[in-house]
Amino acid sequence: MAKRSLEELADREGMRPKKRRKKHIEEADWSGVDAEHIKRFVVFAQCVNGAVRFGRSRDGEVYSIGFYVGTERFTEWVRSTDDRDYEFECLLAELYEDYEIKGPVFDDRA
Repeated sequence: MAKRSLEELADREGMRPKKRRKKHIEEADWSGVDAEHIKRFVVFAQCVNGAVRFGRSRDGEVYSIGFYVGTERFTEWVRSTDDRDYEFECLLAELYEDYEIKGPVFDDRA
């Protein structure tokens, strides 16, 4: 008995495999992020004598925020479909708690 491909079997039974379509997902666009959030991440990096980088995932759908603290490097990810501002606030709160830093008081005049 000859082997048949999946396509041949699907054609024979009238069942063509469906093509998967990727749902449209909002791109992660840093130009739309409130500057105050970016400022807070930079201030955190300064408090721990580290550095921060801002980027996106390869597909452009997820925000990436990378931190360099001493010899430690880590990246946090926030999906563009999430409540971005809320996720950034939670991330900042966790970072300040993890590094036992009191949250900074931001001066709007700066």
